[in-house]
Amino acid sequence: MEATITHDGIEWQCFYEYDMPQEADDTDPAIPGIATIFQVYIEGKGVELYDHINPSTIHDLEALLEASHEDF
Repeated sequence: MEATITHDGIEWQCFYEYDMPQEADDTDPAIPGIATIFQVYIEGKGVELYDHINPSTIHDLEALLEASHEDF
């Protein structure tokens, strides 16, 4: 999947996988949806930055992506 999101005043172009949430059943609790970014760019710059940005920024971006899927 691909999405452009704004975080800390920067537009990030993210390529990611999204695992859909799973409902609880008789043996397992519910599992929330999980976004995993594998490539990230600053919109329009064309330089892949995943290995060069703070991991907490990746975590924040993934949380924003997960929240965007809650609306579906």
